[in-house]
Amino acid sequence: MYNVEQLKEIDSKKQAIRIAHTVGKRKKARILAEARKKKITILNLKEIKEKVEEEKESIEETEKEEEKPERTEEAIGKEKTKPKQKARKRKGRMEEQ
Repeated sequence: MYNVEQLKEIDSKKQAIRIAHTVGKRKKARILAEARKKKITILNLKEIKEKVEEEKESIEETEKEEEKPERTEEAIGKEKTKPKQKARKRKGRMEEQ
C-alpha cells in the first residue's frame, strides 16, 4: 500500500494490507486512519503505531510552540540593544622588541 487511494480497491472481508516501508509518516498516518474507518486489517500495524505516535507527539509540540505568546517589538528591541562585552587583554604575552 503506497497511498490512500489504493484502499478503495481493498475488500475488507477478504483482504488485508501492508503499508510499504518507503511511505512517509504523514501518509502512513492517513492510510492508517482510512483503513480503520473501513475496518481493513493492517499486517504491519506494530511498526506503524510507533511512527504514528511519534508523529502525534511532534504535532502536539508544534501546537504548543504556536500557542506561546509572540515576543513584542519592545522585547525584540531590548535584545538588539544589549551592551557588548569589552575586549579583554591577554596577560602573559611578551612582545618582541
